[in-house]
Amino acid sequence: GNILYYSEPKTFQMKKVDLSISPLTPTTLAGSYGIGGHFDGPATIALINKPRDVILNSSDDLLYFIDGSSIRSINLDNSITGEYEVATISGDPFRTGILNSDGQRALFIKPAYLYYELRGGKDILYIADELAHNIRRVEVKP
Repeated sequence: GNILYYSEPKTFQMKKVDLSISPLTPTTLAGSYGIGGHFDGPATIALINKPRDVILNSSDDLLYFIDGSSIRSINLDNSITGEYEVATISGDPFRTGILNSDGQRALFIKPAYLYYELRGGKDILYIADELAHNIRRVEVKP
C-alpha cells in the first residue's frame, strides 16, 4: 500500500504516513509523546519505551516492532474495539539475556532487525539480536 509505518525512538511513539496524500501528515498509532514505558492495551494509553525496526504482516493487519528487549505488535484491525491494540509478543521488557522460550519468558539482549514471513498460515518473525550475535525465530500464535 501507500502507508509508511515507522518508529520515533526519541518521542516513544509509533507512527504512520499515507504517502498518497499531500501534504504528508504523520499520524500517531501508539505511544505518548515524551513518556516512555511498557504498557500493553489500547493504543491511546499504551506506552512504548525504545521502538526500533518495524515490519507489517502479509494481511496488513499486524504491525510488528522491536521495543527495547521485547517484540511487540499493533493490531491495525480496529473494527471490533474501534481502536488499535498494542501487545507484547516475545521478550521481557525488564530483563535481557539469551533464552529461547514462549512469550515474555524469552529473553533478548538488543534485538535490532526484524524479518517476516508467512508460513503454514502463521506469522513467523526472525529477530537479529545484535549484541547476542544470533538470529531468533518467533512463531506468532494466531
